[in-house]
Amino acid sequence: MALKVVDVQQSKCEQLEQGCRLQKRIVSQTLIGDTLSTNIGIRSNCGGICEVEAFVNKDTLKIYYHEGTINRDTISDTVILITKSIARCKCCFEFNFKTKGLSEIPTVTTINDSIFNYYPNKYKLFKVNFDLLNKDTVNYTDLYGRKQGKWLKQEDDSDYINLDSNTYIAYYRDNYLKSSIYKEFYKNGVLKLEYKVNNFNEQNETEYYENGDVKNQYISFGQGSTVSYDFYTNQQIERISYETQGFKETTTFYENGGIKSIKSKLINKDFYSTGMLKKEIFGNNAPNHINAKYYYDNGLPMAIKTIKPHKGKPIVKWKCYDKQGNRVPREALIKRGFKLLEENSVYLYF
Repeated sequence: MALKVVDVQQSKCEQLEQGCRLQKRIVSQTLIGDTLSTNIGIRSNCGGICEVEAFVNKDTLKIYYHEGTINRDTISDTVILITKSIARCKCCFEFNFKTKGLSEIPTVTTINDSIFNYYPNKYKLFKVNFDLLNKDTVNYTDLYGRKQGKWLKQEDDSDYINLDSNTYIAYYRDNYLKSSIYKEFYKNGVLKLEYKVNNFNEQNETEYYENGDVKNQYISFGQGSTVSYDFYTNQQIERISYETQGFKETTTFYENGGIKSIKSKLINKDFYSTGMLKKEIFGNNAPNHINAKYYYDNGLPMAIKTIKPHKGKPIVKWKCYDKQGNRVPREALIKRGFKLLEENSVYLYF
């Protein structure tokens, strides 16, 4: 038997990101006269519901609805445009249906053919679980099924006793990952790799040599800003590279600490281990219109290379000099061992 739906109300958008924890339930049912008020808890579209229908079949109340709001726009005297709008979020968690035509509260209530029962709690309840490690509580799941505090996981799925094996450590608050640490170890127990991340997308990854010294490190500050380091075995910096807002620059070093090269969109230079300039590249920000200068280790010019476009093709020209400043063929210097002049192309970018 069809019932008359006299009113439908819904709660406001609660903006709850973990709506999946909600318990599908009947909140309350009250009968005044022949009008039944049914409150249900369910996750639904914040844009509202429409096309609500109610029926009673023996001891079962059946309510049907569709998500969204019906819009009726008058186009002309004879044309009405009917559309349905649906919100992007599903954070509406309580509805009230008032139906007329009942003499008692039905034993069973279904919403869109799904049975709803009375349940006192808004959220699903779970068994509390945790592990103990050296009197420390880890892997804790609370009454609402949310991860809390420190969580440990080892690749061999052991009982979280030996932390000198590959281990993942995470820190949660109300099921949200606040930070995490992943560690790998050498067979001798020395830390090999440590990876840290927090909820601001900041990352820090450090790799170690087998003696415990730092091998390389990568740090991300979020939003495309990063810096990375490589180290020699004597802990002298081998390379520094940073990037921010699309700009990237890399500097390499000799093992004695001297600068070996600097590369970016603005500068491209190589140096001898003595600190003297070895090569520099500059141009008009186009890879086919570049000047490159090469130098001897005493600072005197060795060669100048120019690349300029001509009818869609690059024209390459060389001017080479010996250490006395005399013009010499490029091939002569290559035969003398100056291999850097063998470069067929020079690019400002890397």
